[in-house]
Amino acid sequence: MNAFFIKQNNVLKKIPYDTVLWIKAEGNYSMVHIDNKRYVLKISLKKVLEQLPSDRFLQIHRAHIVDVLKIDDIDMANSELTVNGGHKLPIGRSYKDDLIDKINIVK
Repeated sequence: MNAFFIKQNNVLKKIPYDTVLWIKAEGNYSMVHIDNKRYVLKISLKKVLEQLPSDRFLQIHRAHIVDVLKIDDIDMANSELTVNGGHKLPIGRSYKDDLIDKINIVK
């Protein structure tokens, strides 16, 4: 399956992986950012990450998960990346190596 479901007001809403830009932790909640929409999940970022395909979604910061297919550029000097639409997300020091391993760099 190329999607997951989230519960919104007793309705299960299908969220295709292709629409997810990033997921941000806010306390005990996770915010799924999709284009100009945001869905709130009452689940930790760690639990969200465990349920997503690891070949596609990667934690880049203690509070951020990103779809690696949506990364436009990575600014190594400022430790941030840009996803579709120009949204800038921070890259945590301890997550930088995993990010570099995950992407394909032509040298």
